[in-house]
Amino acid sequence: MEKKRKVVNVGELHPLLGKLFRVMKLTTFFYLLAIIQTFAVNSYSQVTRLSLDMHNTTVKNVLLEIENNSEFYFIYSNKLVDVTRKVDVQLKNKKVDEILDIIFDGQPIQYSITDRQIILSPNGMNIEKSGDIFQQHKSVSGKVSDQNGAPLPGVTVVVKGSTKGTVTDVDGKYKLSGIDENSIIQFSFVGMEKQEIPVGGQTIIDVSMQEDAIGIEEVVAIGYGTMKKRDIVGSVATINNEDITKMPSTNLAQTLQGMSSGMMVTNNSGHPGSAPSIQIRGLNSINLSSNPLWIVDGMPIVTGADESTANGIKAVSPIAMLNPNDIESIQVLKDAAATAIYGNRASGGVILVTTKSYKGGKVNLNINYDGGISQVPFSQNDIFVDSQTWWNTIDKSRENAGLTEMTTESALGTLFQGEKPEISKEEALATNTDQLGALTRTARFHQFALSANKGFTDGGMTFSLSYRNEEGLIHENDLQRLTSRFSINFKPINKLELGFNSNLIYMKSNGVMSVEQKGNGGWKNWHHTLPWFKIYDETAQTGYWGVNSGYNMRAFSDRDLQRNDVDKYRGMCNAYVLWETPVEGLTVKGESGADLIITNSSYWKSALLDPVEPYISEANERSVTRTVLNYVAYANYKKTINDVHAIDITAGIEGTSNRAYTKYAAGIDIQSIYPELRNVGTMSSMYGSLNDGPYLMGLFARANYKLLDRYILNASYRRDGHSAFSENNRWADFYAFGAGWIVSDENFMKDISWLNLFKLRGSYGTTGNCNVSNSMTFMKWGKSSSKVFGAEYLSTRTTVGPLGSADLKWEITANMDLGFDYGLFNNRVNGSFAVYHQWISDLILNGNVQPSVGYNTNSIYQNVGDLENWGVEFNISILNIDKKYFSWKSTLNFSTNKNEVKKLNDAESGKGYIAGNRIRRVGEALNTWYLADYAYVDPDKGVYMIKQIDADAWNDEYQTIETGEIIPMTNGNVNNNRKVLSGKTTTPTYYGGFNNTFRYKNFDLNVLFNFAGGHYQKSEIREETSQYVGVEYNVMKEMVGNTWEKPGDQADYPMLMSNNFYHIDHEGNESASLFSYSYVSKTTRFLQRADYLRLKNIQLGYTLPRSVLKGNGSMRLFLGVTNLLTITGYDGLDPETWDDLPMPRTFNFGLSLNL
Repeated sequence: MEKKRKVVNVGELHPLLGKLFRVMKLTTFFYLLAIIQTFAVNSYSQVTRLSLDMHNTTVKNVLLEIENNSEFYFIYSNKLVDVTRKVDVQLKNKKVDEILDIIFDGQPIQYSITDRQIILSPNGMNIEKSGDIFQQHKSVSGKVSDQNGAPLPGVTVVVKGSTKGTVTDVDGKYKLSGIDENSIIQFSFVGMEKQEIPVGGQTIIDVSMQEDAIGIEEVVAIGYGTMKKRDIVGSVATINNEDITKMPSTNLAQTLQGMSSGMMVTNNSGHPGSAPSIQIRGLNSINLSSNPLWIVDGMPIVTGADESTANGIKAVSPIAMLNPNDIESIQVLKDAAATAIYGNRASGGVILVTTKSYKGGKVNLNINYDGGISQVPFSQNDIFVDSQTWWNTIDKSRENAGLTEMTTESALGTLFQGEKPEISKEEALATNTDQLGALTRTARFHQFALSANKGFTDGGMTFSLSYRNEEGLIHENDLQRLTSRFSINFKPINKLELGFNSNLIYMKSNGVMSVEQKGNGGWKNWHHTLPWFKIYDETAQTGYWGVNSGYNMRAFSDRDLQRNDVDKYRGMCNAYVLWETPVEGLTVKGESGADLIITNSSYWKSALLDPVEPYISEANERSVTRTVLNYVAYANYKKTINDVHAIDITAGIEGTSNRAYTKYAAGIDIQSIYPELRNVGTMSSMYGSLNDGPYLMGLFARANYKLLDRYILNASYRRDGHSAFSENNRWADFYAFGAGWIVSDENFMKDISWLNLFKLRGSYGTTGNCNVSNSMTFMKWGKSSSKVFGAEYLSTRTTVGPLGSADLKWEITANMDLGFDYGLFNNRVNGSFAVYHQWISDLILNGNVQPSVGYNTNSIYQNVGDLENWGVEFNISILNIDKKYFSWKSTLNFSTNKNEVKKLNDAESGKGYIAGNRIRRVGEALNTWYLADYAYVDPDKGVYMIKQIDADAWNDEYQTIETGEIIPMTNGNVNNNRKVLSGKTTTPTYYGGFNNTFRYKNFDLNVLFNFAGGHYQKSEIREETSQYVGVEYNVMKEMVGNTWEKPGDQADYPMLMSNNFYHIDHEGNESASLFSYSYVSKTTRFLQRADYLRLKNIQLGYTLPRSVLKGNGSMRLFLGVTNLLTITGYDGLDPETWDDLPMPRTFNFGLSLNL
């Protein structure tokens, strides 16, 4: 029989893939993927096989069965092709052309297969010239715009009940061919209400999408799957790419500040790439980490830095290696209903990062540039006095102490090690050096990014490349980052999808020293570096004045004298296979991934910076190779029964391995002109070590049940094992239960027209903390060389301890969450409210054992602590104004959190555990201050005074009760009268963010505030530069004119006295002896509430009219400022970073071009 067919192959993707893969420099591997993909697209009709078993049915039903079980679709006219004819079909594993040959055997019908499109027509008809002969099948086109009339690119347009579809182009236009008049076209876009429009006789369908303010149909990522926001009973927050990329930050984690309720982000330093502190619903451990688990595209990633941080160098967070432009969205999982499926890793919450992927029929090319400058938000003159005032203050303090006048020679003799340059007092008085200006600079940054996307019928691929070059505020504190990403997903055969993601990253950073006082240098020495110290000296070998003193701010960041370099190489890759099984609704997915980081740290210091003889150079090298391997396999089953019952069940297994190998070498007296560890005179250290583990394995399951689309039940379970624990305690079970009720869908609520959504939800469950090191469960051995045996020193002595504990087990967090979600006034107002309570039990603490046990370190880890924390979360989004040319949308999130220690070990159960100026104690919050309570400056004697406590009440009853007496602030009195400052901790008790977005025609303006408060901080810089009136400190400007001078003065600061020695004893009596008043840092004198409101970011953008680019894409220009304004009552440098380098004020500009 003559074959009546014509097969047309389309979709030549190989050349485009080849170009992308050559850029990635991984040609062999990616060409293989390209070949697979080309085969998948060009040969779908050749590789797809179908089985049919149908009797006495119409040809039309056979064609529909083929469409339902494949990606083929048919185009024909009922007038020309008889599809009512009855046939019997019993075929197995046949190609579509073989099936068509059989059902049309003996019929005057021909067919043409073009990719997945099959056209049926009478024999001899020229299909390309048939015109409107197929009256029931037509082309439909149109334009999709938003509610303001602006075109919407990327809208998904599909024929309901089929796989036929496309996406709108950059002009919002689309076109579909072969559409039946009875078809319904669906239009969907994230954040917009889905629309369905019958085709009928229309050939042009224009659509205006309306914003779905509440986004209840939005699909969000959860653990091992996705779910409609409407159906979630857990506490989950979503942060979109648009919000992330508005912040010109190196570190993705920093951009999350103020974006989500329940997540407190605190920036600890202004160094580029430094890691902020992230707490989701507060602290949930004492000794273990409370950091959240980061998951990127299903892969748990490394978040801890491995580079050397000696000499106060700030590490660059591995999170800074992620390119924010590659992020599609971030989900923050907060309660047990959302996190329990991650089991032992989820006590600190989970951050799910989903990177961009592309699905559609159009090639997109995006080019972005972002650049700007950063500055320290204050000046030297704002904080410290000039040289003349400094000398006047020093002279006055020495006069009051009965000492002779200070000379420059004696000052340098006290301060400087090494060379002591000559400078007269007259010259010193005339010298006013801007030491902050010498240390810092107006820093610049540039970032270039390119991304290309290609979608096709059965998948898509994305490639991105980004380069960032950022100068830090401190000279030579620079960072460079190069990232590349490739992602592809496709279906080689029907019902089977493959995907691969690869992130290759290189980052280079130059750290700077930050250690205070003589012989050191950097930021921490700024308040020790006096205004009359010079920077440059043309006669010196290095060109610097007092180069090895530690007080030359510029010299210690000069790369010709010192280097702290780090090179990081990172590869994050994961691949998956998704199989749609023959069982309807059942899918099986397998994923495997790896996160490999190689961190090479290199330190070198010139002999010219050595402050003491014999003036030798030093260097060290440290290399850490860290690998995380993760595999997971799970099945998901979804089924809806009679539109009444809906079930969604997931079950699987996951395993994770961690491994790190460290190599280290250090030496002194480097005999080389190169700034590195070569030609070493003396090797001081050398070792290699393997940290193998821990290994994790878990079995997990989750079930969701929905009745009548409004009654929701959820349950999840995980059984986890951890290699660090002994066999008896290695495995633990974690679980969660949740329920939801969409009250607004009830009939009795239908008459409330202004209420669009009201959903009650609640959950209870448990999670664990797996941040346990192997060393907690086995005994430590070491060696020492400085121990006496008889009359001799041992060359090597074995040390034992701390002890390991085979009884150690998991820290468990039980979490209860109750809340509701709401949408009002046609969803123009929406948000959520929740209250939560966490009970953390079996906290791991380090306890002591009796010395008679005989170990060198008599301590052992035990599960002996309990902790509770609780709080409230509230967020609201309001579409304030929504006009054709102007709109204004506001979002506010507000959270509270408090904690209380409920149980400690026996040694800490009384007074508690005192660490510096803070105390851990039952009944108090973590990080509670433990200080003597400052009273005032004695108006008669001019010394600081503090409040006395009842010593007997403290020693016998462990209570800090004031006696009512005010006593002098001598060091002895301070030590004996410190008290527990209940309610005053370093942790904020409330925090949040307030974001506003304005749009006027082509202009857009975004204004973001973040805030935090309820916590207390004190500035060591203020303490030391107002207390130690001596040669080693600057003088704080606010102290000038506010010191006590004579009896009766009501002053903020005591009488100026050199080095704070007064002739006033502990009882306040005058004495011939001197008493030190130098423990101001152990008092509340400078303790302040650190509440703040920060204008975090402002960005003004303008999108060029499409006519400028002649309709070929879009371009947006923008200007922005970060950290423009901070309102606070805290007098330190920065309410977030305390005395560390503050967050910079950044001015940026850029453009985004989409083609």
